Amino acid sequence: YNLPSHLSPGARDLIPRMLLVDPLKRITIPEVRCHVWFTDHLPRYLAVMQADAAVTSPRMDEEMIHEVVRLGFDREHLLTSIRSRQQNKATVTYWLLLDNRRRMPSSGYLSAALSE
Repeated sequence: YNLPSHLSPGARDLIPRMLLVDPLKRITIPEVRCHVWFTDHLPRYLAVMQADAAVTSPRMDEEMIHEVVRLGFDREHLLTSIRSRQQNKATVTYWLLLDNRRRMPSSGYLSAALSE
C-alpha cells in the first residue's frame, strides 16, 4: 500500500504500525494513545481516559491455555509471555489454536488432532 503524500510525518509513522498483520508486532491501543500523532493537539472531546490495567492486558482463554499446557508447555511461562506479548513457541501455539477455533468454531478439524 502507498500512504498519501499529504499525511503528516506522525500519521505516516503510525498507520503502518497499526496495519501490521502479526498481532504480536502490531502497535497496541495504549501505544497508539501515547503516540505523538495521537497526543499532539488532540481536541479535548477526543481525549481518552486512562484505561484500566485489566482492560489493556490481553484476555486469556482458559480452554486454550489448558490445551497449550497439555501439549507440554509450562503454564506460568505461557501466562507471563501472553501478558508481556512475547513471541515464543508457547504463545505462537496459543494464538494459532485460538485463531483456528475462531475460524472454524463448529469444525472438529483441530479438536480431533488434539485429542490423539
